[in-house]
Amino acid sequence: MASLSQCFLGLDKMDGLQMQNQSSCDIIDRTCVSVRRIFHRFAGAEKTLLNAVELEWDNGGFTTLDINADWTLCVADSRWVDPYWDAIGAKREEIAREVGLLEPTDAGEDLGRLVDQKVVSVEELFNEVGELTGIRVIFRDFVFVARMWAGDLEVWVDG
Repeated sequence: MASLSQCFLGLDKMDGLQMQNQSSCDIIDRTCVSVRRIFHRFAGAEKTLLNAVELEWDNGGFTTLDINADWTLCVADSRWVDPYWDAIGAKREEIAREVGLLEPTDAGEDLGRLVDQKVVSVEELFNEVGELTGIRVIFRDFVFVARMWAGDLEVWVDG
């Protein structure tokens, strides 16, 4: 499983200047210490689509899962970065009304089960043309799945 996925993070996602790569094999034998979900929300509305998931590991590293514009899975070895981190006050409010903001939240009960779990193996999932569209992370007691479905990120825990 040495294939690499390419993705954009943070501001780079907006302007396409820089791509980051990570082999999903880099997390084998790591223990998850925290999980965050990142949701999209317009001003005054409820959170809607899951945008990304960030996992933190016992070695201080991170894995962020997101969907690229071409509907492939993005696997990055860095923290999630708010693309509007520098917008404050009235500018941030305007962005919230016009395009919505991305908001990190806790893992929730389902993904929270991954905390203190050690990664045993990783399976990358590919579409019919060989593009990375999903990943199965096999933990000691659970299986975490993240995949692209109809352009959105879907995640769940089995077990």
